[in-house]
Amino acid sequence: MQKGNLMHTDYNTMIHQADSSTRVNGTGRTGAPVPLRSGDAALFESMKQEAEGVSAPASHSSARPSDQQTELVDQCPPSVIRGAKLHEAEIGIDWFRFRMPFNRLHQITNRLAKYLGSYYSKPGMWGYRERFQFACGAFVNFTDEHRECCIELTGKTCQLLGHQILMELMTWAYSHFARATRIDIRLDFKGTDIGLIDNVCQSCERRELCRCRRWRKIEQLSSNGEYTGYSVELGKRGKDGSGRLVRVYDKGLETKEKPKGEWERWETEFSDDAANQVCMELIASDNWTQSAAELALGAVDFRVYTGARSLKRRSIADWWAKLTASIKPILVRIKRVHTNIDRYGSWLCRSVMPTLHTISKHTDQSVANIILFFTGKQNFAKAVCDASPVVWEYIDITE
Repeated sequence: MQKGNLMHTDYNTMIHQADSSTRVNGTGRTGAPVPLRSGDAALFESMKQEAEGVSAPASHSSARPSDQQTELVDQCPPSVIRGAKLHEAEIGIDWFRFRMPFNRLHQITNRLAKYLGSYYSKPGMWGYRERFQFACGAFVNFTDEHRECCIELTGKTCQLLGHQILMELMTWAYSHFARATRIDIRLDFKGTDIGLIDNVCQSCERRELCRCRRWRKIEQLSSNGEYTGYSVELGKRGKDGSGRLVRVYDKGLETKEKPKGEWERWETEFSDDAANQVCMELIASDNWTQSAAELALGAVDFRVYTGARSLKRRSIADWWAKLTASIKPILVRIKRVHTNIDRYGSWLCRSVMPTLHTISKHTDQSVANIILFFTGKQNFAKAVCDASPVVWEYIDITE
């Protein structure tokens, strides 16, 4: 998707202009080349030849200005200008997983069937008893009234629904007490020799990566040495990370639709509380595509490594500054909540009790007897010093 009033500068221009011999001022900086007038070009050429001990021929003053400017300034043809341009990126949602109360099961299923067609019943996943499966890959997991239903919209499903329908569905779901557990935002850059993956890898090697501790580069080669996959991952998934995982990979190689470097994707996966916060930001935004780009790119940062711990004392990496010049990246922070008896009780009611009630229903045993069967009295005979205060507080209350 295109976005108005965004950057038009190639963030990889520095690659073409790093040689100071092609610059008029000879500084070797990465700024844009200074255009020459016809008189300036002739004067510069004569000064250059005088410095080399060669007198400038009189015929130089009659040369065409366009020829002299092309001769002095190394300008790349538009067809080979490299670099990801944010205003040309296609922005969208590539995965969406959320939960809803069980009493909304048929409403959400019928809404999906309106756009995705018929579905059929299959055994559930992730501990759920049953699921409604759609042909496109989407499905709805559910058990009974004691547990929420879980809706999974894959990348293919999100593409099939389209951005407008997907946002309408998200807004409706949140108005009926939905809670997201995963959402992926993608930015697709298409063109000639984009170089986004290379810039990310080089910045990581220069220790410029911020807001993330782990990264890895993945190269997949065929038996004849040709690339079949090229990507870099920033962060870790799920509970092991911060709720943010960034993947920058060559989508053209993955789909085999384009050569290496002509279709690169920036994809940020938000999970759990971070995903829930991102969805609320998108719903509240007047321009969800711009908000999506700000959230996806705000997951990490790239700043010149100086040894300083404060990011404010470190300048933003040049290529990153050009890529994000037209937006204000948003960092989604997860608020760490201290564990207490109320949170333990909430977790038990949400994750444990539904299963215990199901077992109780099929065995004609009380929930208390089932707990006693699995735990036994010996598990509660620990010394106080061997158990956490919260656990013992809970045990004291139940006794």
